Parts: sequence; structure tokens; C-alpha cells
Amino acid sequence: MPTPFVNERFSNFDDPAVAAKMQQAIDRVRTQLGRDYPLVIGGKKVTSDKFITSLNPSDPDQVVGRVAAATQAHAEEAMQAALKTFESWRKVSAEDRATVLFKAAKAIQAELLAPPATASRAPGGPLAEELAAVAGFKKAALAVMGVGMLKFGEKLADEQEVMMSMADIIMEVFQAESAVLRAMTAHAGGAANAALHEDAARVFVNDATLRVEASAKQALAAMADGDMLRTHLAALRRLLKWTPVNTVAMRRRLADATVAGGGYLFRP
Repeated sequence: MPTPFVNERFSNFDDPAVAAKMQQAIDRVRTQLGRDYPLVIGGKKVTSDKFITSLNPSDPDQVVGRVAAATQAHAEEAMQAALKTFESWRKVSAEDRATVLFKAAKAIQAELLAPPATASRAPGGPLAEELAAVAGFKKAALAVMGVGMLKFGEKLADEQEVMMSMADIIMEVFQAESAVLRAMTAHAGGAANAALHEDAARVFVNDATLRVEASAKQALAAMADGDMLRTHLAALRRLLKWTPVNTVAMRRRLADATVAGGGYLFRP
């Protein structure tokens, strides 16, 4: 049986013991910076000749890590692996599929309360705000899944509308992060259309914020009401802090470049 929902206590960082735990967490993360991460295709680790370097937005000289850059062949291999897996996955019951959500939700406390991977000293770096927004999307997804697990337990699988909202949020996370990483790669590589990549990423993240918020609110309203719902919504607002950007100007630049180029802007 899932444990009853209990609001998290505030952490008092004036308490030396609490402050020491935070410092230990930051020190632990610092030892993990600069690692290389392979692709995972069909459950197997796959590397490549090129890597995407993730930098600390507040200190662009600090490398958070490097992720293997996928090629078109890797993408095709991943698609074929997904199609093969789907043959067995589609036979899995809704209850068993829900266990995926349960496992993710179990990490919610550590994820929501963990210190950031890098201590921000000053804003900066390309798409720093968009990266922060994507991190908020991920935490919002975990928060909604956690509420769902605590509310319904193993019966969450029967709540198809709630699970659909969760799936919508997760898809937005993957798409937004992909757009931002592509733009950062274009910027780092000095691509001629790097500015357009950044426009596209900013437009997507801006609009995705609204979609993630709407899906999260719809799911939360199906699981709570009254003061409890207001508490969840307050937490959601903290996770999805975002100042709207001028997407009209960005969309016009993208449209003008598309017309001038006679087709898709971001061909390999």
C-alpha cells in the first residue's frame, strides 16, 4: 500500500546539520562533472565519434558532461529497436505499464529536493533559461506522477485520463530538451543558422511551458481539490517559472528564412 500523502517539511539551512548535507550533496555532484555518457539503443550502450558537450549555463568554462551525438544510422537503429520492443510491449497490461510510473514517482523526493547539478553563480550562456525550464518540466512530470501514485496506488493504471496527461508532459520534456540541445550544438559548432536554431528552441520551450502547465493542472484537478489542490498548484508554479518571450518576432524570422531558403531550415 502507498503511504498517505504528507506535505514536505521546509528545510532550515540555518541549521548546521542541514547546511552540511547540502554542501555534501554539492561536493558529490562536483566529483561527477565532465563524464562521457553513451547512447543507449535497445538496452545497449553505444558510443560515437562526436559528442555534445553540456556546459554549466552560469559558468560556460565548466563542462557538466559530454553525451554521444547520434547519427542518422543511430536514429534508425533506435527506431528499429523500438518497433521490435513494441511487439512485446503492446501485450503488457495497463497495470504493469503503470509500474513504470511508480518507479519514477519513487524518485520524486530526491528529485524535487535535490540541489541543482551546478551551483548557479550568475546567469549566462546560450539558452540558460530554456535549460532551466526543461529541468522544471522534468520535476513537474515527477510531481504529477508522485501525486498519482499516492492517490491511486496500483489503481493508477485505471485512470487513463490522468495517465494521458502524464504522457503528454513526458513527451513535451523529450521534445523541448531535444530542441534546446540541438540549438546548443549549433551554437557551439558555429553553425551559420545557429541563431535560427535558438529561435526555434525558444519558441518551442515558451509554448511547451503552457502545454505542460495545462496538462499538469488537468491531472492534479482530477486527483485533489480544495486546499490540497491549491498546495499542488503552488508547487507547480514554483517548478514552471517562465517569463514569456516574443515568439511573434522569432516566428517571423523563422518563416522568412524558410521562404528564403525554399524549404526546411535545419537539414543535416
